[in-house]
Amino acid sequence: RTRQSQKCSREATMRLPLLLASVARVAAEPCTIEAKLLAVASRHIDLHIRSVDANGTRRDVWGELTFHCSLLTKNGTELLPELRVTWEDVGLVNVWVRGLIDLRGRLVLEVSHAPDGCTTATGTFDLELTGDFDDLVPPYDGDDADEVVGTSKGGLVLFDRREKDGGEKIPLRFTLPSSRRDVYAQAVHAVERLRLWKEAFPGCLLYDRACQATQIVELLDNSLALAKEEPQPKCRLSLDRPRDGEVLVLGDVACELGVEVYENETWHWKAFLAGPVHLDAYPSERDGGSALWSTAAGQHWNTLEEDHRGQVSISLKPAFRREGGGGAMDGGLRSLFRVEAAAYFGVRGYCPEPRWYHAAKTVTYRPFQEPEVPARIWDRVSLSKRTSQYETAVATILYGSSSDTGYVHGALTLKQSLLENGVSVPFYALLGDDMDAEARNALQSFGFICRDVRPRKGVGHSSALPALGLGQWAKLQLWSIDAERVIYLDSDVLVLRDVSELFSALDGGEPLAAPNDYLSGGVLVLKPGPEPFDETLAEDSGLYVYGEQDFLNVHFAGKHTRLSLEYKCSAEKVASGEWPKGADACSILEFDSCTIGTGHVAWKPWHGVAMFNSSDFRVYFRKPDATIIELTERWAAVHQRALKALTAPLAPPRPYGPLQDLTHFRVVRGDL
Repeated sequence: RTRQSQKCSREATMRLPLLLASVARVAAEPCTIEAKLLAVASRHIDLHIRSVDANGTRRDVWGELTFHCSLLTKNGTELLPELRVTWEDVGLVNVWVRGLIDLRGRLVLEVSHAPDGCTTATGTFDLELTGDFDDLVPPYDGDDADEVVGTSKGGLVLFDRREKDGGEKIPLRFTLPSSRRDVYAQAVHAVERLRLWKEAFPGCLLYDRACQATQIVELLDNSLALAKEEPQPKCRLSLDRPRDGEVLVLGDVACELGVEVYENETWHWKAFLAGPVHLDAYPSERDGGSALWSTAAGQHWNTLEEDHRGQVSISLKPAFRREGGGGAMDGGLRSLFRVEAAAYFGVRGYCPEPRWYHAAKTVTYRPFQEPEVPARIWDRVSLSKRTSQYETAVATILYGSSSDTGYVHGALTLKQSLLENGVSVPFYALLGDDMDAEARNALQSFGFICRDVRPRKGVGHSSALPALGLGQWAKLQLWSIDAERVIYLDSDVLVLRDVSELFSALDGGEPLAAPNDYLSGGVLVLKPGPEPFDETLAEDSGLYVYGEQDFLNVHFAGKHTRLSLEYKCSAEKVASGEWPKGADACSILEFDSCTIGTGHVAWKPWHGVAMFNSSDFRVYFRKPDATIIELTERWAAVHQRALKALTAPLAPPRPYGPLQDLTHFRVVRGDL
């Protein structure tokens, strides 16, 4: 059999908790499984699964099922369907099949399950796929199809859930102004993605999506008519993150919700949102629902406490990913996702009467690519067996020294650690904006080859690490260095041994080498030369959550060599035991940290350890311990030797404290 058909027949096992319990018979007998087809939609099949015992008694199945799949086209060709099986309710199974749109052929499912009272149970179902699907509703073609509905940026309809689901309201947001034809299409989409076709609409049959969508549009018309009679509110819900058009490579959508008020003829940010908020995340492209899967906050009510600072996260996951992985096994996935929020609140002095507010953003999800079988990890021993020789160099990036020389001190220490471990090759410092003459002279006197880089156009700063600005995009200039192989290192790392073997990491023909499937930009091995970066950038907005690091994952699409984590040992993970081998097994030590929303600079080793005594100080959310102190002192010793060898003056780093530029950080103010 072909590799694809072998993959198709692989077992896909679903383990879910048993919600129903029954007493097994004393003499259990084999059972059969039967399935009734409830709905065939463009991305999923709904089946009613029941077991039938020897006496003909039927029971709804719930528990663990094993599926074998086979997908045959009309000419008998066997294809690979990608299945995701979820329980919709007791006895109701929802099978997601990617690529089902417009497919005609046969889908064969072999299902086995042994419920209470049965020794074994098997069933085979042969479903004919005709290309006709229950959720493909004809477009609206009334005489008023081109009529423009609404004048604002959106409209909201509140749909009452059936009592079985708690009777809670579901806010349905519409993008306005739009034609009536498009509004109807949005309503059809809402009926399908929220599975409202199971709800009881007055005068509509179940599964009659056209009738149900028409009623929702009527609700929207009534809502807009009422809004015309009300004064324009002086408050609005702000969805500050994600940014419109932002590209996600990792699957977490970090949302920041706030409240804005209208005062002095302009809108002002007032406070972070606290209280109940409804979040909905869904793919806005036709093929997104089966390729990608939203969980957690999607389509759910959430309660934001005051100390959440308006923060909530939505997890987007590809439906078919490697066990324990975080990316997608098939490359090229790209889907536009809508993130919508709705909340009911008032603001004293501006909008004292509570009412509904809503906001929305569209993001692009491009999950990083990971292989189905974990890629080989190249460590120091395996790389040392390679004997190729190249013209080599090391490089780092620096910018913004006029306000703080910390990273310049880091670069000096990095170069000193390389020299002390026998790595003596040309060392480039790519210098971005705001590098003063003193820092430049210090670097040149220490043997750096300084090269100015221009800001890259058409890109934005990292929304996760806004304090970095646009400087990290200078990393794309590494491919213009005059060398055959380049090791790039962030300037906050410390080299602990000779790492020259890294220059042979691309001997297999790979374009790049880095630790992990999701490559981190802090340690890279690359081949300088032409790269079509502009072509990849043109595909999206240039706004990436983690800046150039996300972009490199999109551009190289998982084709890089995977390096051992000994080349990117996190000091925090060494201290916590997550890297159990200890610092002695590390080749490169990284001092990673974060601001944890305080508005302070990220802690780095040149800040010292004096602030460790503060009860609320954290390094990556952990209270620093003796191991972090020892590793920091190890860095400091190399730093002192670098300063002793330095022949030019250099100002000390700015002390640890608040960021001077709080442009990208919110300060809580106001009163809801």
